[in-house]
Amino acid sequence: MPAKFKSPKTIKSQISISLPPFTAYTYQSEPLIEETCSCAKVLVVDDNPFNTMAFEAILKYPDVKCDSVFSGPSAIKKLISRQEKKCGKNCTPY
Repeated sequence: MPAKFKSPKTIKSQISISLPPFTAYTYQSEPLIEETCSCAKVLVVDDNPFNTMAFEAILKYPDVKCDSVFSGPSAIKKLISRQEKKCGKNCTPY
């Protein structure tokens, strides 16, 4: 006895699938600066080298990279050089 094949229209009418409503989620995450930018995030300016060493030691624990300078004019030079020379498009200023 040959098998009876149903037409595609009858098969389609017999299949019922209920899907939950589709909800599109968009996540806007902040760029991962740690992965793309290896520049220092903090500029420490003080004329006392012991103070700058203390700040560097405090910032070392949470793994914050910092640059240190000992005068105002050298801090301005450091800021200008940092703005001119960025390591990548996600590089952030101090």
